[in-house]
Amino acid sequence: MALSLHATLRVSKLSTTIPFFTGVLGMELVHSEDCAALVGWPQRGVLIELLEHTEGSTDGWCKPDTRRDAFIWLGLSNLPWVPSTIASLQKLEPAFPCTMQGQLTGDTGDIGFVGHFSGPDGYALEALQSTLNCNNPAPSSIPSSPLCAERPVLGQLKVNTKDPERALAFYRDALGMTLLSQVTISRFGLTLYFLAFTEERPPDFETAIDSPSNRAWLWQAEFTQLELQYWHDFEGNAALKLPPSEARVGFAGFTIMCSDPSRVAERLISSGAPVVSPYGVLQGTPLCRAVDAVTVLDPDGRPVRLAHNTSRSNAL
Repeated sequence: MALSLHATLRVSKLSTTIPFFTGVLGMELVHSEDCAALVGWPQRGVLIELLEHTEGSTDGWCKPDTRRDAFIWLGLSNLPWVPSTIASLQKLEPAFPCTMQGQLTGDTGDIGFVGHFSGPDGYALEALQSTLNCNNPAPSSIPSSPLCAERPVLGQLKVNTKDPERALAFYRDALGMTLLSQVTISRFGLTLYFLAFTEERPPDFETAIDSPSNRAWLWQAEFTQLELQYWHDFEGNAALKLPPSEARVGFAGFTIMCSDPSRVAERLISSGAPVVSPYGVLQGTPLCRAVDAVTVLDPDGRPVRLAHNTSRSNAL
């Protein structure tokens, strides 16, 4: 049963958000209707659902709390030279807030070369280079468009977890994702886990899940990964900051597209996942047309919507 992972964002205005995803990030506008849209790279299986906030507070996201937020950022990978991406973003009018983090190194070697920037409502995005370090030759000039001239991938949907064993039991064991890479960064006190719906395997999959070769392979892979981040000192009884209610903008949850949502839901429910609604929340949105959609909560309380993949086909 083929499954695919997608994200839903609740935004303040489609009129400003769609141009960001299409004009700045180079995604396609796949589908648009009143108060909802799909953007992405459909030929690579990437779809992001945008739902326009229609009532209540119009406050945007606060600065991301990378230790406590249930959802952290969207990661764009397979970028040839991250400094040029950041420089291009800073040249735009209006410029998008950027921070240059540079090289990340873990206990078993290089992790990657990254930069961070913010979208129209303040949500965070990460730019991840296709190689583990910044030894790639610099381009002769700063590109006029940050990502359009490259071949970026929605590489990571990054979330915090307060219990990695329970999260892995849900996403890997019950849902069927594959754990492709794992890396510990002791100086920061955290461990990262990278999972995906894929039959492909990194070079050291069988022998060393924390191998730098696996990460180098993963940053060039053309599929979306779920990145779980666990802080070693996270207090067991503390709660993560969950996605906002329908009255606020922010991350609204994951959507798993599959051929039989009820069957997948049964597997998750039998593993202990609570059901939010037998017919799902956000019913009737572009990624969720079928009546057999089900929404469950993952171990950290994030909504995971299971929808029939014909919903996506109809939207396309």
